[in-house]
Amino acid sequence: MILVDLTGKRFGSLIVIERAKIDVRRVYWTCYCEVCEKFKDIRACHLKNKKNCGCTGGKQKGLSWTSEYKSWSSMMNRCYDKTCDHYDSYGGRGIRVCKRWRDSFLDFFEDMGLKPSPKHSIDRIDNDGNYCLENCRWATQKEQSVNKRKSIYVVYKGESMPIKEVSEILGIHYNTILRRVKRGFSAEEIVSPPSVKHQMATRSREQKKMLIDKHSKI
Repeated sequence: MILVDLTGKRFGSLIVIERAKIDVRRVYWTCYCEVCEKFKDIRACHLKNKKNCGCTGGKQKGLSWTSEYKSWSSMMNRCYDKTCDHYDSYGGRGIRVCKRWRDSFLDFFEDMGLKPSPKHSIDRIDNDGNYCLENCRWATQKEQSVNKRKSIYVVYKGESMPIKEVSEILGIHYNTILRRVKRGFSAEEIVSPPSVKHQMATRSREQKKMLIDKHSKI
């Protein structure tokens, strides 16, 4: 029997999550129903004619309009819906949602609570980890920007910090610090202010004159 991989495919409001079992040549798939927000095992040959899991209920307790629900729904789509624009960066590289949250928005809401503000969204502390209580928080875009997989950390005042944050604190251009890291500079050299010679080389004529005047008065 040839098995066709249906993982991530959508049938009406059903999203196929994974193969559940094979029972006497009958293949069942675990599907998430966006109507009742539950997971059910459905026989493969029945999926093409399905619009939902057979439920008649609506969204859980009328919470589908909330911002928290939308965050939960987007999280599910990123991890399990292959048609989602961001699937490759999440489900495509193995990021999953813990069973408690996957099975129920209400459990997710109980664990995470209300967003502190409209600017907050769900963020994984370990970007290679799954969505679960231990690895998630509500965070602003700025807080999340320093938590990306591509963030590079340097030591500043004995603490490991992202280059972007150190750049803002010291007023040293991000690329300057990045070049120092790539060239193997010491921790002290990486966070040192650029030399006068370097500043002269990267400034306009007017800026150079101001810099010369500044140092001539010292």
